[in-house]
Amino acid sequence: MNGDITEFGHPGEWSETENLLNILSEKYWYGLGNHDYANNSEDCGADLVYKNGCALRSLEKLEAHIKSKDNISNVDWISVDGYNDAVSSTTAYGSLAYSFELGGIRYIQLNNYASYEDDVDSNHWDVKVASSESWLIEQMIDARKRGKAIILNSHVADLSDSIKSYAKKYGANIRFAGHYHKLHGKHQYYDDFIFVGSPMYKTMMIAELDYLSKKMRIYKVKNNDIASRV
Repeated sequence: MNGDITEFGHPGEWSETENLLNILSEKYWYGLGNHDYANNSEDCGADLVYKNGCALRSLEKLEAHIKSKDNISNVDWISVDGYNDAVSSTTAYGSLAYSFELGGIRYIQLNNYASYEDDVDSNHWDVKVASSESWLIEQMIDARKRGKAIILNSHVADLSDSIKSYAKKYGANIRFAGHYHKLHGKHQYYDDFIFVGSPMYKTMMIAELDYLSKKMRIYKVKNNDIASRV
């Protein structure tokens, strides 16, 4: 799931989302989008104490989500406990981009987009959201050394020219994105990405993997009608 898990990162939205995710019988992995944290930086109407409460809540939820998985390969994240004016506090640095492996494939989740940066702080937690580009390059190099195929996931379909060059070099040619909720499948202006669709428009993508032949078939689904995928 490529971000915009919530509309604003409010407590009730996260609670409802988690209740829905708990219905799923299959494993799932998600990343954050601009609605979950970027749009709410310094502006959280539901939190009267911390102006960054919504963004920090979403980051905390993602950190817990990653920790709950047993197949995570690497996380772009460093967290250090300490004190701020004699008050216990934590400083974290990174993007919370992460990778995991299934069936010979290295999946890389970049959250909002690879070069996204921000400073999200409160009295108890200061998060330096940093670009994941250097980490991403290391992940692609490592995956190819280990003979793994690579699939990139990003909320926004945005990669720098440098990252595109590395992606081409290391074979990270399958890339999924969200953000533009009406877009579904390939788009002429974003030919580097496949847009996964959105529940609000009853659209989705299905990727079927043949691990033996190392081939992937990708289908578009409209009106939530999986049987009529094309």
